[in-house]
Amino acid sequence: MSIPSFLQLKEDALIKFGIGLTLISLPRVFYDCLMYWTGAEPAEHFSCKKRPLYKEYQKKTRVFFPFEIPFFDHGRVPGWPNSKNIDDQLK
Repeated sequence: MSIPSFLQLKEDALIKFGIGLTLISLPRVFYDCLMYWTGAEPAEHFSCKKRPLYKEYQKKTRVFFPFEIPFFDHGRVPGWPNSKNIDDQLK
């Protein structure tokens, strides 16, 4: 949404480059925050502990984005985030 304003910005090239780089990298920072620092990882961990069939759901469903995005870990791993330890915990 900020691209039209960015294109009309009348600043030096270095400042425009810095702002453009920020606009490009900010979505990845937000993604990492939501996936690893705040909500998705703990929620997935406890869902696996409470619901054994949830691991089947994890195999088919992306954790955050509803579509495939390159270079992103979509978390389609049974037992994610503790796929190695979760089997021992469920037994």
